[in-house]
Formats: sequence, C-alpha cells, structure tokens
Amino acid sequence: MKIKQTRKVLVKISLFLLFRCKLGIFLTMRITSLLFFLLAAIGLKAQETTNFTMFFVNPYTVNPSFAGVEGRTGMFLTYRNQWTDFEGSPTVANFSFHTALSKNINFGTSVNNDQRGILNTTSALITLGYTMRMSKKTFLRFGISAGAASNGLDLNDVEITDPALINALDANMFLLGNAGLSLHINNFHLGIAMPDLYQPKWVSDQQISFEFGELRTQDRFIASISNRFYFGNEKHVFEPYVLYRINNTLPQESKSQLEAAAIVQLNNALWFGGTYKQDFGIAGTVGIKSDKLAIGGSYTFKNIGLNKIASPTWEITISTLFGDRKPPKHKYSFISTGIEVDPEPVKKPKPEPKVVEPEPEPEKPPVEEVKPPVGEVKPPVEEVKPPVEEVK
Repeated sequence: MKIKQTRKVLVKISLFLLFRCKLGIFLTMRITSLLFFLLAAIGLKAQETTNFTMFFVNPYTVNPSFAGVEGRTGMFLTYRNQWTDFEGSPTVANFSFHTALSKNINFGTSVNNDQRGILNTTSALITLGYTMRMSKKTFLRFGISAGAASNGLDLNDVEITDPALINALDANMFLLGNAGLSLHINNFHLGIAMPDLYQPKWVSDQQISFEFGELRTQDRFIASISNRFYFGNEKHVFEPYVLYRINNTLPQESKSQLEAAAIVQLNNALWFGGTYKQDFGIAGTVGIKSDKLAIGGSYTFKNIGLNKIASPTWEITISTLFGDRKPPKHKYSFISTGIEVDPEPVKKPKPEPKVVEPEPEPEKPPVEEVKPPVGEVKPPVEEVKPPVEEVK
C-alpha cells in the first residue's frame, strides 16, 4: 500500500485514540506522540539496517554481495536509537551472520527488529552469494536475499474495542528481498544494491495476512564506493566511503541522499572518524579492535536539513570473527585489516629423466702364459731338407 494510504490509516488511529481512549488526556498525548514518530519513520526515511551510521563495519547490511567477504565466519550485532530525547523514538537492532562456504559460494542471514512508536516490525533474510575471481587481485561478487517480515502493535496501555483499527497494522506479514553486486580491485571497492525488491505491506485490511507485495526493482538503489590506503609500514589504515541512495517512494521532491565517512585505523587496535548524512547531520565514531573482535559506537548530533529535529542519535556495534582464512578466497574486512598475501601454489618439480647407463662389460680373466718348467730341455728340432735330384 502506498505511503499516503498508510498515513491515512495512522491518522484514523490517532483520532480514535484522541477521542475514544479511556485512560485520560496524558496517555492520549503519549500515544499521539508515538504515532507522530511512526509517521516520521515511514514518511521520511524508514528506519532500517541500510541506515546504520557504522555501515562500514558490516557492509553486508547495505549490500548482500558482501556476504562472506571477511574470508571467514563473522557475527555482527548492532543497535541504534534515533532521536533519544523523545519517548517512543525509533530503535532498530540487527544480528547478522555470514561466511564463505567454499571457494566461490557464500552464505548469510540477517535478523532485524525495528521499533517505531507502537509499531514493531521483525524481519529475517537469508542470503546466497557467489564470488568470481577475474584476476589475481580482481573479484566480482553477487548476492541475493529472500525473507519475510511481521508487524505487531504494542497497545498494552490502550483500551481499543474496534477490531478494524487493531487489525490495520497488527498480525500483518509481507515478503522481503534484496540483491547486490560489487567489484573489488585490490583495495578499491564499488557496489550497487537494491535493498527492497518488494513493496513492504505496512497496512492490511485482513485480521491475519501474508502479503507478497509488488515487485519494485526500480524504486530504490544504493551505490557505494571506498578505497583503503595503508601507511606507516602498512600498520595503519585510512579509508574514505561514499554512499548514494535513491528512493523513488519518498513523498518529498528530493529522492536521493548522500552519505560520506572517513575512518582512520591505528595498528589494527583503534579506529576513529566522522560521517555526514544528508538531511540528518554529522556523527562521530570511535572503537577498539583486534584481529578478530571489534567494539565501537557512534553519536549523531542534532539533525539538520529536511529532518531537522533537536535530538541526537547513538549507535553501538559488536563484531567478531571465527576460524582462519583459507586462501585463495577474497577478503575485505574492517575488523582484520592486516594484509594477507595468498601464497603462490607450490609447483611440484618435474621428475628428471632417468639416464640409463650401459652396464660395464665383465672383465676378462688375464691370460696366463704357460712356461715350461725350469730345467726342462727341449729336444732339438731337425730341419728336413728335400732331396736334391742330380741333373745329368
């Protein structure tokens, strides 16, 4: 259902709570404020995993082609609290797991909980990816995901007897999907992703439903680019990132959003940097890490631009890697930034041809000269002359 229709339903719920709620004016104002944040989250920039400030720690949340890019098994947990000064402000928690199953096949899964006022959305995705090695330092990756999401309403403090209003958002499930492609050339990385292959079904007129949604491959895109620079005998890292989002479903004239980040890592033990997100503001980020563990946080100052709200946003992430990398798999990791060179395959030396040497001839026994015994007298040899005939 379109955003305008979603807003109409939410406005009806707000009016209903305003005039029929039996818990007093204070509770009515509280619920109305919660619905305000729900409207803001849906109508402006939906709170989702692709909007994490520290997207660079786990780029799989932005582009599914990065599943298994760590070269080993990785687990990531991120929590974000937006506009913290207001009760009922949006929060999102994400758990991701991805790994390289083989030389070319990758697998990932992502579980997400998104709380916006009284609306709670839980979703799960499963990703399959493929890595193609084009040259020694060039890789092309692809990933596609499918899953589902479920909506729920938290109305414990509100007494509502109209089932139509409750069922408008509650017990509603819909199909999810995303796809992405990325090119990696040495330390340069370029990607493009479609974060929503299906139109989310936020509102339903049925008590319990599963909506497949409309396939929309041209509504939303995220392009990303980054390059990693090593310095200090390759012990330190400086990496700038740029994200460009296009969302044709937004109601405002501006359908795009630019985001940039610059991060410095020192000795694979400490990182710090800053980010800028158009219409949201500037954030600072800092964290500690080792070769297999990273813990960090970010703090976004008061929003600016289109979503100018005088309230900050904070985020925290914990990431860990398991096992050892097995070459020649492609590796691009924020946690483990050390340069690992795949060893050249060991070539077995060709066996040298055997030289057949001729067999030596057997030695002949020496011929012994037979000598007569000493003192033996040989008989004289008489010369026989032919008879001479006398000529007469």
